[in-house]
Amino acid sequence: SSGINAEYGGALRFKKRQTNIQLTLLVHLRTHKGYIKSEHHTVNTCFFFALYTLKQQKRKEEGFYHSSKPTMSNPNFIDLFSGHSAIYAKYRPTYPEQIYTDIKNYLTKDVKVIVDIGCGSGQAVVDLAKHFKGAKVIGVEPSPQQLEQAPKMDNVEYRCAKAEQTGLPDGIADLITVATAIHWFDLDLFWKEVDRILAPGGVIAVWSNGTSETHVPEADEVYKKFNEKIYPYWAPQNHMIFNKYKDIIFPYEKNERKITIFPREMPFKGFIGYLNSWSALQKYLPQDPHILQQAEKDMVAALKLKDPHDPVTIYWEIILLLAQKPEK
Repeated sequence: SSGINAEYGGALRFKKRQTNIQLTLLVHLRTHKGYIKSEHHTVNTCFFFALYTLKQQKRKEEGFYHSSKPTMSNPNFIDLFSGHSAIYAKYRPTYPEQIYTDIKNYLTKDVKVIVDIGCGSGQAVVDLAKHFKGAKVIGVEPSPQQLEQAPKMDNVEYRCAKAEQTGLPDGIADLITVATAIHWFDLDLFWKEVDRILAPGGVIAVWSNGTSETHVPEADEVYKKFNEKIYPYWAPQNHMIFNKYKDIIFPYEKNERKITIFPREMPFKGFIGYLNSWSALQKYLPQDPHILQQAEKDMVAALKLKDPHDPVTIYWEIILLLAQKPEK
């Protein structure tokens, strides 16, 4: 703060000595000049965006923040799912109803347009279309193979586009959602795109599956050993999930974060199919093609299932982050 002076009206002035951080901040604030709209804009908002930029740069320098290069902002974005998009579409679990209830409770205005970014094969899109029946849902996904698997619905449209360059009109979205995808984005560019397409007073909701357990110690021990073997094969971006999205800093002052455990009953084979959709497993398989089959066999025994298609209860951790763009 020693290099920044703030005056009422939202103006920011810099002392003559400008370090690299100060120069970066100056560019960032000019990029976000839309935030400083009138003489009545508060000083706190200006300081918040200043601190946001400083925190982002500090996290990058200290190695806490992954900027995902190459990313969806690059024509050669990281694509670990198109090769098994059918498996992904079939076995990726839907999300708990409570997520959509929490989002609705956080909203302060009616929702006419929802943009689900990084929609994959449409798992969240389908739920959003059901829970917001009067709204139009736009799914944005850069992988044509993933979009080929996405369900078609009357109030849904899909766009093959990058998270950081959606091509959508300014201020179109009342609600932006990102389900288990934000860790693949270039966050600096993504936040600019969010602020461009999100209407004043609009909300962005970000969530992801976290850890999962059966709460049967013998089965969870097998699952733990399976995870330990493939852990080195996760992309660095996945570590943002392992860190429960603590690295994500919203560019809006009003925000909240919650973690909840949800029980979900499903056929055990469905859970194995979910594991088979993991990008890390797909990378690991060439060196041990039977790792999943062995884990399945051992877990079936530990769970005392008569048939691998029998239902089991999986306790899923869900990480949910919410933020609201200021009205002005």
